Amino acid sequence: MNQIVPTIRYRFYFCKQGDLRWIGHRDLIRTFERICRMIELPLCMSQGFHPKPKIRFGSALALGLEGLDEWVEVELNDPLDRETILRQLQDASPSGLKFTRVEIAQKKMPTLEFARYEIKLPVNRLAEVKAAVDQLWQTTSFQVERSGRNEPVDVRLGLKEIAVEDGTLQFTCTADRRGAIRPREVLLALQADDLESHGAILRRVELIFAESEEALSHADQPATPPELSVGTPDLDPHILK
Repeated sequence: MNQIVPTIRYRFYFCKQGDLRWIGHRDLIRTFERICRMIELPLCMSQGFHPKPKIRFGSALALGLEGLDEWVEVELNDPLDRETILRQLQDASPSGLKFTRVEIAQKKMPTLEFARYEIKLPVNRLAEVKAAVDQLWQTTSFQVERSGRNEPVDVRLGLKEIAVEDGTLQFTCTADRRGAIRPREVLLALQADDLESHGAILRRVELIFAESEEALSHADQPATPPELSVGTPDLDPHILK
């Protein structure tokens, strides 16, 4: 009878920036696996005819987006010093991939609930985007059609926070499997989906997971902004194609 050897789950936090934002998620997985083998981490492998290292990313990052606080969980067969792992990861990583810290995962991987994004606005678009933000925030529904989906996606329903501060558009939206809102759909609803083509970089700055204090506060937030007065009429729902 085979003895089960306990493994240790580590969580590696990293940034994905610069030209590396143009590689897809599968390429990122392959890059990370090569780094792990390069620094000879004792990877725990799955069972079966095609064993694979037990690696799981917090969330796939869309092509072209930068990620400032991404993470990946890895199961290792042996305990290792976290600072040593971090230094080895940093030394072996290509330009644009920067590991920032290593932690031991104490609990099972949590469920992703929300994600926070930001994009720097050109000076000549500030007033326009601010007005669009105010209008979007005061609607109760703003539907965007998504390719491959029969029903439109309600961007407003999944939008939890949105603001323009210090020349940067910042917003938080749902990211769970049932009702995830894509960040570019928010830009589309603001009629600002051309920003990236003019050189602006869309960034995911934070992943917010279930049972965290911030996730619970967002979950309790009503769909209609609380600052609207009782007598304020709702704007007509929109559908973008």
